[in-house]
Amino acid sequence: KTIFGNDFMQHVIVVVTGGDLFQIEMEYQEGDISFDEWCRDTFLPLYGDCDGRVVLLNNREKDNEKKTKQIQEIVQHADTLQNQKGRYTSQCFANAEKQREKMIFEVKVPQLKIEIQQQVTLILADLEKYSQNKNSSESQKNNIIERVKALKREITEQDKGFGVLNEMMQLAEEVERHLNDHIKLKVLAAQLEMARKAKTDLTTAGTAGTIFGAAAAFVAPPLGFAVAITGVLTAAYGYFGFGSKEKIIQQQHDELEKKISKK
Repeated sequence: KTIFGNDFMQHVIVVVTGGDLFQIEMEYQEGDISFDEWCRDTFLPLYGDCDGRVVLLNNREKDNEKKTKQIQEIVQHADTLQNQKGRYTSQCFANAEKQREKMIFEVKVPQLKIEIQQQVTLILADLEKYSQNKNSSESQKNNIIERVKALKREITEQDKGFGVLNEMMQLAEEVERHLNDHIKLKVLAAQLEMARKAKTDLTTAGTAGTIFGAAAAFVAPPLGFAVAITGVLTAAYGYFGFGSKEKIIQQQHDELEKKISKK
């Protein structure tokens, strides 16, 4: 079926030789078992696929009449097949080409899976280095992204639409999701650092302004009070405004980090 196509068995007549041996064997069996019954018990799937077109041939038969009968049975099956199913043509063989290609391809699949898994291991190792290095460059990130895309393209090209490498494609897509999570985590870490710095800078500047304004109030009360109030507002904005932003980013960062650690 793999070589000639699923419809091939509709055009098959199975000829079993050694009819004389079958007759001898049946003499030692209890009960009267017909050849048809023996076929069903011995090779039922094949018997069903060819719709019971099985002929027992005694190649040692001496009786001309019986020999002719055997041949006529085969010819009769052939005539019936031609009338009902038509002939198995070169077009039928061509239609089965996809199945033959898949059979040949499946032989290569174990080695392909090993090679793909090796690539995945290398990508994940570089991704881990990228994630742990705070000074990792944009080019490192882009290199990993391109390698994942190239791996997915390779799997698609190698699979040729058979679906045999679907498991490997799912693995590559999982790596891609993992990569995206790590990139997002790096972005959140950078945003968190900026929010903390802005909070510290504004709070420090506001506190300094408050102190300076309070001191200046003794010399020039209106101006000093204005500077002090501005300092208080600046410090409050830094502490509460960027503090709130810091808290939100920190929560997102922690949730994503927890998600990654589970993989």
